[in-house]
Amino acid sequence: MSHPDSTNIDSPGRADAAARPGEGTEQDEEPVNATTSPVGPLLMGVAMLAFGALMLTQTFKISGDGLEPDGPRFLPFIVASLWVVLALTYLGQQIRRFIERTGSLPAERFTHMLGATALVALLVVYAYALDSLGYVIATSLFFAGAARAMGSRQPTRDLVAAVALSLLVYLSFTRALGVHLPEGVLGL
Repeated sequence: MSHPDSTNIDSPGRADAAARPGEGTEQDEEPVNATTSPVGPLLMGVAMLAFGALMLTQTFKISGDGLEPDGPRFLPFIVASLWVVLALTYLGQQIRRFIERTGSLPAERFTHMLGATALVALLVVYAYALDSLGYVIATSLFFAGAARAMGSRQPTRDLVAAVALSLLVYLSFTRALGVHLPEGVLGL
């Protein structure tokens, strides 16, 4: 005969689970969606790796020699290299998940795939437009476009904020720090 407040020694934790309904049960876990495709994360990993390779090639087009710590190529090279390493890590994880195809590692849904793709496209366009349009115009358009791609539906506010941020960064770098950013058509 057992006391009503005592727990069963053979099943530790059962009294705790009974006291907190819904915790620790298998019904609480999200079911694995069989229709989720692992191809989306693989494609995103490939796109991230391609963007990293583009950044690395553009780094070596910066005027200057070598990769000295005080040279103009050093920091972009570090950032681009870290991007490539992270992209390779992400792609490796996705390839492993694709090969294993276990229920414990479901592929994530890409519900924001259109926005992410738009941001990558905007970054590529921004990289090519920076020299010809100049920092302020190209960055303002990029910020406004990025806000739109991420779901903002207030273009006037986005454009005002983008121009203000671009001018603030441009003036801070050129006037206060002495770093020359592309002037473009404005000739600031």
